[in-house]
Amino acid sequence: MPDATVRCWGRNDDGQLGNGTRTTSTTPVPVTALASVAAISGGGYHTCALLSDGTVQCWGRNDFGQIGLPTSTSFSSTPIAVSGITNAIKVIAGGYHSCAVLANGTAQCWGRNDYGELGNGTVSSWSGPVQVTGAAKPTAVILGAWHSCAALPDLSVRCWGDNQFGGLGNGTTVNASTPVKVNRTGIDWTSSNTSVATIDAAGLATAVAVGNTIITATDAFGNSGSTTLTVGNAGAFTLSVARDGNGSGSVISSPGGINCGSACSASYSGGTTVTLMATPDAGSVLSMWTGCDTSSGTTCTVTMNGTRSVTASFDRQAQTYTLAASKTGDGSGTVTSSPAGIDCGNTCSAGFDSGTTVTLTASATSRSVFAGWSGCDAVSAATCTVTMDASRSVTATFNLRRSTLTLSKAGNGSGTVVSNPSGIDCGSTCSAEYTVDTTVTLIATPASRSVFAGWSGCDAVAGTSCTVAMSTARSVIATFNLQRFTLSTSLTGDGSGTLASSPSGITCRPTCSADYVAGTTVTLTATPAAGSLFAGWSGCDSVSSATCYVTMDAARSVTARFNRQRFTLTVDVTGLGSGAVTSSPAGIDCGSSCSASFVSGTTVTLTATPGLLSGFGGWSGCDTTSGTSCIVDVNSVRSVVARFTLLGLL
Repeated sequence: MPDATVRCWGRNDDGQLGNGTRTTSTTPVPVTALASVAAISGGGYHTCALLSDGTVQCWGRNDFGQIGLPTSTSFSSTPIAVSGITNAIKVIAGGYHSCAVLANGTAQCWGRNDYGELGNGTVSSWSGPVQVTGAAKPTAVILGAWHSCAALPDLSVRCWGDNQFGGLGNGTTVNASTPVKVNRTGIDWTSSNTSVATIDAAGLATAVAVGNTIITATDAFGNSGSTTLTVGNAGAFTLSVARDGNGSGSVISSPGGINCGSACSASYSGGTTVTLMATPDAGSVLSMWTGCDTSSGTTCTVTMNGTRSVTASFDRQAQTYTLAASKTGDGSGTVTSSPAGIDCGNTCSAGFDSGTTVTLTASATSRSVFAGWSGCDAVSAATCTVTMDASRSVTATFNLRRSTLTLSKAGNGSGTVVSNPSGIDCGSTCSAEYTVDTTVTLIATPASRSVFAGWSGCDAVAGTSCTVAMSTARSVIATFNLQRFTLSTSLTGDGSGTLASSPSGITCRPTCSADYVAGTTVTLTATPAAGSLFAGWSGCDSVSSATCYVTMDAARSVTARFNRQRFTLTVDVTGLGSGAVTSSPAGIDCGSSCSASFVSGTTVTLTATPGLLSGFGGWSGCDTTSGTSCIVDVNSVRSVVARFTLLGLL
């Protein structure tokens, strides 16, 4: 913009428009509190601006520290000054990282570094600037999503970062965390006689002694050119630069050699005219040169006809900078300043003299808490300190007060609990924070084969629902029990016996029913009493001999039948005569039925009745006899013989 401000438009879900919101805009909106902009660069989801004072401010997404904040701050919707960047001359924003070129010839980068795209020899992301290794005095820098490249004074191009598709141009697919030279770029300089003069990678020749040397330049394709360099009798002289005054700044030279800052002296051939250029830091001015042959503004000219010393005096400049305070978060509060000027609420920006240290104090309202500062030089609790050496922006975050609701589950059953408003889904998430005074409704759902047994810790309960008012941290317990069904057993038949269960519970007799957890398979075993036989089951899922299997998916009933043990008594009728044999108890009627079953232990009386012209000849196999009667105790299989004779044939 002509007034050196910035306007942005488009996607804004990470605050990349810089207007203090996260609302997408189809028309340009002004970036908050950003003035004196010299250049701007847009990244993947963030934006950075170079200010005329050589500082850099960024805004938008910060998941890898690409706007210069710790990653605990996921984004900023207003510009944030990148700490440690001064005297920047270029700024470049990449996909997830950012870089600046400084006046001292270094490149500084920050943000994502998974592939070494910051160029500092590591693969760790950095939220503060780190110096690129091996890319001195870049003439241009460009950033991709996961790699970076720089053009250097020797006309070479060096790249670093992700190289899986050969994007670094060095003939490999190996990632590089420091710059590597792109094939077929750059100029190689050589001196045929380094005892006369040397030449650096940028083509700067330095005289060593009187004589001649051939300087040759060769490009990456093998093309070359040469010239003869003659070092005369004038020799080489040292030019030293000093800086004084209560301000600060830097000095560079043409021809190169001095970059003060770091290099404050250099040797030049006799007769060389060196031009020194001073750049005051923000808040400073160049007040005077001393030791020059001529000077004009920030430029000093020195002819090297001997050892020379020059001093650049920098003084602090009386200047007013704007401090802008903004608030974010879902809570509310105020920000005030000392010295006075900001009272936000009402007045959220004010001008302060250069060098002034401003203390900002955040005060949350009753239902809010102060969550933190961004953009400060130093922070202590709710206090933010800012030294006004440039226009600055700070952000105070206020969040609504929140309390934690913790849910636990008890009982031998299982189930889930969800909340309204959402947050708890237990299962997986059994605690959540809620804004103070929120009423949370918890709803319990038992799992299959479980039942919900009740709540504790609620303000109100209605069936499976629990209501909690979040005035403070709360704890609630939901109890789920395993569902149980009753297994009832009964005994039938004229015999007797017992039943036993696994798992235990039934010992019929005397206990003929028990409760079991739903889904349990109960094994019942029948044991007949002495003199009885197990006769069978009814009501089982499956049967194996005297064993019955029942799966408890509902209330169940099972019947076991026991019968008294029985033995067969057989009567054989022999002899030449005829007759009949009957029994008491009834059963045997010989002729027609000469065998019968009797309950074990029964005493059977057999009576023989001779036929016409026959007589009874006697018994065999009886326990006792009396005339035509035979008494048998049936406690096993028995056989008895009755003999009938013809009368007159005795």
